[in-house]
Amino acid sequence: MYPVIDAYACGIPCRIEVTHYQPATAHGWYEEGDYEDADWIVLDRRGRRAEWLERKLQANREELERVHGEVLNACRRADYSDY
Repeated sequence: MYPVIDAYACGIPCRIEVTHYQPATAHGWYEEGDYEDADWIVLDRRGRRAEWLERKLQANREELERVHGEVLNACRRADYSDY
């Protein structure tokens, strides 16, 4: 199971549920198609999907990139490379 992360998005407390994680390559160089990425959804603190907050994030590219970075860091720490 992927991590669920306690976070703030646009200053609002929320949870981020990772739905897919692709780690970077272990061999130190990149081939076409090799990159680190994660898919995730935003939940409220009760665990319900917060589509309104996802839209707010989509409108703020800098905040979206910050949250995405937090997601990638959490996945690296959890070492979900087998998924």
